[in-house]
Amino acid sequence: MTRGARLSAAVDGWLLPALIFAAGILIFTLGLDDRELIQLECRTGLFVKEMAETGIGWFPTVYGRPYPDYPATHPALIHWASSLLGGFSILAGVLPTAIAAALTLALTYRIGRISSKSLGAWAVLLLLGTYGFFATARTVALDHLTTALTTACFLASYLWLVSGRKRWFWAIPLLCLAGFACRGPIGFVVPAGVAVVSCLVEKRFRTLLALSSLLAALLGLACVALFQAAEQTAGGQFAHEVWNAQAASRLTGSPGKPWFYYTTRSLGAYALSFPLAVVALIAYAKSWFHSSDKNLRLLRLLAAWLGVIFLGFHIPTAKATRYLLPMVPAASLIAAFLAVETQSTRWAAVVRACLMRALGLLPTLGLAAACVLFGIRASLPDADLPWSLLLTFLLLVAGLRIWVIPRIAELETRQYTAGLLAFAVLAIVQVTVIEPVKQATEGARTFVDRLEGVRLESEPLVFFQIGPDQEDIRYVLNVGRPVQPLFVEKPEDLIRLPADAWVIARRSRFAALPPEVRKTVAVSFAGMLGHQACVVFQSTSSPKRPGDKSSRSAFSVHRSAFSVHGSRVRRQDRQPLNFLTVNGER
Repeated sequence: MTRGARLSAAVDGWLLPALIFAAGILIFTLGLDDRELIQLECRTGLFVKEMAETGIGWFPTVYGRPYPDYPATHPALIHWASSLLGGFSILAGVLPTAIAAALTLALTYRIGRISSKSLGAWAVLLLLGTYGFFATARTVALDHLTTALTTACFLASYLWLVSGRKRWFWAIPLLCLAGFACRGPIGFVVPAGVAVVSCLVEKRFRTLLALSSLLAALLGLACVALFQAAEQTAGGQFAHEVWNAQAASRLTGSPGKPWFYYTTRSLGAYALSFPLAVVALIAYAKSWFHSSDKNLRLLRLLAAWLGVIFLGFHIPTAKATRYLLPMVPAASLIAAFLAVETQSTRWAAVVRACLMRALGLLPTLGLAAACVLFGIRASLPDADLPWSLLLTFLLLVAGLRIWVIPRIAELETRQYTAGLLAFAVLAIVQVTVIEPVKQATEGARTFVDRLEGVRLESEPLVFFQIGPDQEDIRYVLNVGRPVQPLFVEKPEDLIRLPADAWVIARRSRFAALPPEVRKTVAVSFAGMLGHQACVVFQSTSSPKRPGDKSSRSAFSVHRSAFSVHGSRVRRQDRQPLNFLTVNGER
């Protein structure tokens, strides 16, 4: 092998994936600044906030109580990132997600490179252009860890089954165990299912039996270890809740969404990759079952990867679009076959021609969509938008689309440049428009700052018919000092509150209070706590009496139930938290 050939092999083998990985981290963290945590991110933020006070355990905690839904691995990664970056910030929170998503990009290119450089490059571009992947990669999203491990597991399976590199077999159980550590049983089952179905597609039935037996045994041992850790943390009742939260309720819980939920939501949430992957599978349907071509062999394995996740998640009753994120790299790789001349079927050629025409139009359509979003943003004055930067980028993209792309002579280069511009428009709109609008509609910082500006540290904070583990988390996360809120459910209990207690209630619940209770409270202000309209009020039924214990005796049980004793929670004081959802989602 000549020196030039060795250099080319080195570039293809590790340098390009490394560059893609580094570029991915930059793309997924650029422009975060001081964005606050919103929606489900708040729960993870509270995990990390309490972990800094109590130390790292087997499970994260909420108000000092262990939380059964997740192992502590993901919050621990954020905690370590915070230590490296000098304290908790949005960058520290997103960094593990960004690294996992960037690793997924690099592995996706490596898988596509099995067929050709062009297929790998188009797969990366389509993955970046998939909104559900790109948008969540810039948030605190646990499922990106599962996605990266699943992609790595597929690559290890291919190298073992197809390329004959037997040492890669042992990477499969290790990756599955890493998935379990991050996400519990779901994190194990998803990459394991991809590896097992790869054996089935390759008709390696003895290998299938051996691998399935090994992975089933490892899953059983991992579950036993998880429940032992849960019992050691907070007793047998908590171990039962861990089993229910991470396994039983996901499989047999009350169905909240119809069986076709994933079919309809995936077409939008994971466009462009998923719809184009469906078209590609139909386009190659006549030949991919019967051909021994290397590219179609890869396509079959990718289809099995996509299918086992998409169909497999129809079985559990608990459904959320983010659960399907590990199939998106497979969808982008399958969709990339439409952009690359790998097989010549007549319908595939027609679809490819339509796709390339659409790519030429996407930058223009993106610019039009940006203009529409500007109009929407104008009605949200709280959304801080960098207008000058945004307009500069959009004018630059428009200039490239109008004057540069038509002058590129080589067809493939022209098409790929159009695809890059389409992604650039998506990224610009996401970072400078969509994210500020989400911050304006989902943020809690303005509400919290307004109340904390008048509430003394010694004055109780009470949530009426809220939480634990709902809007209260958004509030507590944005307070600079430790807060131990109280939780009240019955309207009549509001009358017995001390006058210095600040009460937060949803506007609808406040409006439904009995008249005799409404007469005893005074409204301070109303505002948006996240996307919920809330009211802040105080009791007027009893005078403020600092140090009077009798005025608070009725609520001492509530305070003790959610208090942290000293700077560190003692293990024997930890009891399981029984509230498992934020806005109905895990």
